[in-house]
Amino acid sequence: MTMRRTLFPLALAMTTAIPPLAAQQPLPIDHDPRQVARRLDEHMTRLVPFGYSGSLLVAKDGQIVLANGYGLADRENRVPVTAETVFDIGSITKQFTAAAILKLEMEGRLSVNDPLSRWFTGVPADKQGITLHHLLTHSAGVRDVFGGDYEVAERDSLAGVILRSELLWAPGTRYRYSNAGYSLLAMVVEKASGMPYEAYLRQKLWAPAGMTRTGYAGVQWRAGELAVGYRGGERWGTPTEKLWAADGPYWNLRGNGGVLSNVTDLFRWHQALEGDAILSAEAKRKMWTPHVAENEEGSSHYGYGWAIQNTTRNTKLISHNGGNTVFFADFRRYVDEGVVVLVMSNSSDAPAERAHSAVARTIFGGGPVPAPPVAVEVDAARVASLAGTYRLPEGGALVVAADGARLAVRPEGEAAFALLNGGPADERLRPLGPQAVTMLQAAAAGDYAPLHQAFGGEPPLEQLRGMHEEFMAEVVERLGPLRGVELVGTTPRAPGAMTVVRLRHERGAQLLRVTWAGGRVAGMSPMREPPAMLFVPVAADTWTSFDIGTGAAMRLRVEGGALVVDTPAGPVRAAKAD
Repeated sequence: MTMRRTLFPLALAMTTAIPPLAAQQPLPIDHDPRQVARRLDEHMTRLVPFGYSGSLLVAKDGQIVLANGYGLADRENRVPVTAETVFDIGSITKQFTAAAILKLEMEGRLSVNDPLSRWFTGVPADKQGITLHHLLTHSAGVRDVFGGDYEVAERDSLAGVILRSELLWAPGTRYRYSNAGYSLLAMVVEKASGMPYEAYLRQKLWAPAGMTRTGYAGVQWRAGELAVGYRGGERWGTPTEKLWAADGPYWNLRGNGGVLSNVTDLFRWHQALEGDAILSAEAKRKMWTPHVAENEEGSSHYGYGWAIQNTTRNTKLISHNGGNTVFFADFRRYVDEGVVVLVMSNSSDAPAERAHSAVARTIFGGGPVPAPPVAVEVDAARVASLAGTYRLPEGGALVVAADGARLAVRPEGEAAFALLNGGPADERLRPLGPQAVTMLQAAAAGDYAPLHQAFGGEPPLEQLRGMHEEFMAEVVERLGPLRGVELVGTTPRAPGAMTVVRLRHERGAQLLRVTWAGGRVAGMSPMREPPAMLFVPVAADTWTSFDIGTGAAMRLRVEGGALVVDTPAGPVRAAKAD
């Protein structure tokens, strides 16, 4: 669950259309932790009007300097986020599975060098060479996923499906992130311990660390304690509202993701890892050894449930993140600098991963931090009167809705999408949109080769075909036969770009988001409509957006009933439709 749980991931990159906002020069945390904490708290508080909701904990040399919540954990009931609010922490779960394997090794019940055949019967010949070490380091050649997070998948039946599947390559030869591999490890935890997965983690890891608000179904969650997830501005719900077994999520998710926790409990886990009471020095050495390179450059390596890399300051960072396109969590241990950063969020429109750059620069220096603008009070009736559709001169429209004092602006048409999102500023990105349309048209005609090639040849062609056909079958059942594929637009999005296409069906349309990295497709996911961009009032008849990741902004002005968008090339005037 390192932001790779679906075939099909999110967040828009915006262009700077007005002069940079006032930026504060960082004051490194070594100089004055309290002042750094104050700046961080102010920055995060000012992100809330731009859609951020989540929690942040920062510690220095074992002491918490900031632990706070921002925005709402439950918008419908106006429940604020606090440092105790519980989020889905996604693939951070993997470090607990890895720690459980190492704990069992300490107890003499297994070895990380055990082959799968010690723990599973009927292991095919091509998988006889897979060891627990291969699973721990994502080097077993096992596919990433075998079903959705909330699909029914029992332990032994999923084990059989995984063991019968085709390997991507020979075990131990390459790195490929595999959630299914960690599900197998969780099964080994149960087999070796004779206990349910969560029960073993609670008894051997969480309780000794003082973690009382971490788990699946083994915690009695209090009212308002769980953050509600939001996707595209709409309520997604809490993980416990989804299809779970009586003792937690089914096995497509168990062991690789989905554990619920908060920043306070995860800091307790960090403190436990600082000593040897739960894991021995040798176990931690194995966990944090950079076993396998995650990329061709070798700039990041995978240990056991953790990624290890050097920072730009040539210090060691041991970290892991996780998300499911709704919730996001990141756990960073800057071990040489004695700094821990924990951040979580519950909305796809402003995931916490986008805020991390500003947080890191505020803590360590390394460049100015653009300051989010301060909202001003505006007349609610005035804001409501601006709702409507505004036609652009070159075609398309901006659809404006009132969201309290804010304006939520959605693009209609490729020109509007490019206007709001900056378009493919790099000419190398411009062909991506037509390529997305072409490969989806080919897939609709039964030719999956272009789509498979765009994915870089992974996963296997038949697996890709099956996943895409399953997705399309659901859309066709709901909307009727496919009539055409249209480009909505392409926009820069780290680490590459995002293209949105519209699948026109007989009874409506389905939008599809295609994310790119290194010229290849990194993922595809359905979306209801292009995400609205939030604009916050900063002056009379002036609203400003703010990208929580880059600090880029765009300004809207109201003049004579028209909407004026200020761009680097000059103002663009959109007339309100009758």
